Amino acid sequence: MLRKVRLAVLVLVGVIGAGCGKPHPAAFATWFSAEPPYHSQKGTNAFDGYLRAAEMAQSADPLGTRRVSFTEGQKEASQRRLSGALAELTRATGRDCEFEFRAAHPFTPNPSHPGWRLLSRAMIWQLEDALEAADSTAITRTAKQASKFASDLLKGGAAEADLGLSLLDDIRQTLAPELGQLNPETISALAAILEADAIRDDWLDGAIENEHSSMLAGVQFVQDAYLQNKLERLQDNMGPEVREAVEYLRLMHTQSAEKQSGFFQGFANEAKMETSWVLEQSKLPVCNRTELEFPEHQSRPWRRFSKQLFRTLRPLLAKEVRTRARTQLFVLECKILSQVKSNGQAPTSLDAFGEALCLDPFTNRPFSYEADGPVFKLYSPGPDLIDNGGKTGEDYELPDLTLERGA
Repeated sequence: MLRKVRLAVLVLVGVIGAGCGKPHPAAFATWFSAEPPYHSQKGTNAFDGYLRAAEMAQSADPLGTRRVSFTEGQKEASQRRLSGALAELTRATGRDCEFEFRAAHPFTPNPSHPGWRLLSRAMIWQLEDALEAADSTAITRTAKQASKFASDLLKGGAAEADLGLSLLDDIRQTLAPELGQLNPETISALAAILEADAIRDDWLDGAIENEHSSMLAGVQFVQDAYLQNKLERLQDNMGPEVREAVEYLRLMHTQSAEKQSGFFQGFANEAKMETSWVLEQSKLPVCNRTELEFPEHQSRPWRRFSKQLFRTLRPLLAKEVRTRARTQLFVLECKILSQVKSNGQAPTSLDAFGEALCLDPFTNRPFSYEADGPVFKLYSPGPDLIDNGGKTGEDYELPDLTLERGA
């Protein structure tokens, strides 16, 4: 009888131990597996050329990829070093691009980004040189190549899309102050180059889809650290802000396997909520956008991790609407200015330019516009949605958002 009691106790201890011991990996979902490396499509895909150009740029000017600013001498030297990489890049812009995005674990840098940043800067230098030389052919050619590269970068993840938006901003900021010096034909050509992009509302679609894969790679990164009992890896990479979440994971091994795997299921579900919300917001004018609200009953013990790993798209959402609004303003400015240069009068309204181009993505109403003879004013009330009569500051954003005018 005593032996039977002891056996029962041992069985009970074993059952309890099964719930409190180390988790079994088989109980946990696989959220992310690295894809095989991209293989060249033998010159049919612009993406091949972009990759080669990035490698060439980093090899030719490694110091340039790390510079934040350039003196005139450094800029000229960098342009000479980058001549081959720029030629490769501009050839690639003549082909269709199938962006081959590869998600990776967090904190893994993309080796192409330094080269792409430097080449984007070099394309702007080329545009500045063409403007200084008043070379209309070079101006339109360079603007077309740079905008094609920028649009293709928008097909990547959040980091690539950010590079693409920055390049579009730089193109516009370089051209806008010089429009008054250009002839009507060149101005019209620049409007045509950017008009198709200006009226799109799908700039972020690819980045949102791709970034969801990156978010799941983040979930896998945290889950792997948990299963391998290497939680210090999380705090080393994410800092003291995640201390509370890491401590939660340290204690979580005492819970049932179902609750342990449920933590990561909830964590992954939040990635889907985030990307679905961003996609929804990207289709709405700012005046109709809402905040992401989580269920009141959900404790979200992973929230410190999600704040760091899932918020890459939110700054992009705000940046995209500013870039899109100003790109529309740029195209409209070109069309209006072309008329002024041709017949001496600005149009009395924006009606002739089409609703899609004239609709302000902040207010969902036509851009504010006034004209008196050849003089006109065109602007957006901007993020605060309050019309201040076109008044703006050094950043051309507050209190109203306008096209950049330069010094």
